[in-house]
Amino acid sequence: MPMPIPNHATTYLIHGRRIAGDLRATVVGRAEAIPGRSYGALLLESGTARIDRPSGRDDLKGPALFWTHQAEDLRLSLAPGAVGTYVLIGRLPVRGAIGRRAEVLSETAERDVILPLVDCPDLLCDARDRLGALLEERRRQAVGSVIAIEAHLQLLLVALARAGDDHLKQGPRRAFEEEVFEQFTTLVDLHYRDRWKVQDYATALGVSRDRLGDICMRACGHAPKHVIARRTLVEARLMLSNSTQTVQQIADMLGFASASHFSRAFSREAGQPPGAYRAANRRPAGSQPKEAQLFAWP
Repeated sequence: MPMPIPNHATTYLIHGRRIAGDLRATVVGRAEAIPGRSYGALLLESGTARIDRPSGRDDLKGPALFWTHQAEDLRLSLAPGAVGTYVLIGRLPVRGAIGRRAEVLSETAERDVILPLVDCPDLLCDARDRLGALLEERRRQAVGSVIAIEAHLQLLLVALARAGDDHLKQGPRRAFEEEVFEQFTTLVDLHYRDRWKVQDYATALGVSRDRLGDICMRACGHAPKHVIARRTLVEARLMLSNSTQTVQQIADMLGFASASHFSRAFSREAGQPPGAYRAANRRPAGSQPKEAQLFAWP
């Protein structure tokens, strides 16, 4: 039975094993699944396999390499006599392998790929070595195993990225962009008071500033700067309506350099200065605070 590698978090898990011509069919399903979001790889060196996932079913003939970004709903069925290696990987090892700046690796990881290897003997050998090394590091559980696992994963993703887009099974570029946008709005919630700039968010997400701009425009029709300003304004409106804090105190809490800086920014976005907005929207004594529905966020 495959055993997870112990780590600081239960999400840092790896399951898998080498399959060497078993006389019976090998089925990988819910019993082997990793809790939460997970990824998976199957190197089929020879024989046949069937891949079942929510998007449909694929029949695989070796040699071939399969990568998925949705292993939590995956079922693999390897026919008797098949030879290969499968690995199920938690979210944290993949995030660690991608790092902070490798946009191309993020795109690769968030796609499903089926890559025939009949004409790619070097990639076949490389994938066998990488997946074998992952399982060996999981087994050893030695000092530096986590670093080694992330390094081997990174090299595997580089190999997949270099193989190109010819064999991408779905159009999951959109899935990648949706995840980046979701992570961006989460970071905005965490850091809008820190007055992060667009470049700070792009760096944290591992994409370029221009790419983040394109993703935001496609996701919500606005530039990242507007999304950040909008989130700040939502909070400012709530504080002006529901609290007795001064404009200076609100400016300090929202990370502005001064009350005048906050007033200019608020007036530009809301169309009136903070004092005027408060006078028109102050919550009557004894009423319930307004909810954050002044704006759709983001």
